[in-house]
Amino acid sequence: LPKLLELVFNDGTDPRTGIRYAAETRLEEIASFEEFYAAYLKQMRFAVDRSIEAVNQFERYLQEINPANIFSAACEYSLQAGRDAFANGLKYNHSILHYIGIGTAVDALMAVRTFVFERAEVTLAGLKQALAENWANDEKLRLRIRKSERKHGNGDAATDELLVRFARDMGEMVNGRPNARGGVFRASSHPARQFIDLGALTGATPDGRRAGEEFAKNMSPTPGMDRRGATALIRSVTSVDSLLFPGDFCLDLMLIPAAVGGDE
Repeated sequence: LPKLLELVFNDGTDPRTGIRYAAETRLEEIASFEEFYAAYLKQMRFAVDRSIEAVNQFERYLQEINPANIFSAACEYSLQAGRDAFANGLKYNHSILHYIGIGTAVDALMAVRTFVFERAEVTLAGLKQALAENWANDEKLRLRIRKSERKHGNGDAATDELLVRFARDMGEMVNGRPNARGGVFRASSHPARQFIDLGALTGATPDGRRAGEEFAKNMSPTPGMDRRGATALIRSVTSVDSLLFPGDFCLDLMLIPAAVGGDE
């Protein structure tokens, strides 16, 4: 998801490679946050559609590419059917599409909304330049954005409202779409290691993150951005309807040991 912001700022071109492979979104024509958000959804829809297209192409041959012998032997339905689990040998043959970096994407969208369109501290063109330079000449702006309390996980009403809207858009793009094995696609918030690996391949983002830094994991905030305690974090995450992520909806809650030590 944070990578898609690069594509919005560069009209569908990956700045790392110079290759245009995504939807065309004209940054210079964007005049409001709603238009920016619409451009972002356009890039997201492009990525989701291409991902589902690719998955459907290889999942038709999944039992040949990656037969699941041990897994199939542990599934009653697969044994009864006499088929590999990936050859329609399961009762439910669903596929999961993982959304990676949800919290970072929300923080970045809020930064654009707050610092570009509400406070007018920077233009979209100026922000694009700052990101291209990895904030090298805009450290004060980066720190103001980084210290903003409009970050996922703090119980901020405006940020939670955007998170709820964003989650609904993510779910609607994926959930229920047919796959190639007689099942459907389901959205997931679980990133495995990709919040680290893909972060390393993504440039600076509007939330104050520098190029190469990791993304938020699962439904958790970007590291260090939740500052109002565990209760505020839980309230932010649970403002989202978890049914929008039937594949996986999980939160990593990190606590200082002293905060949970002793009877009190």
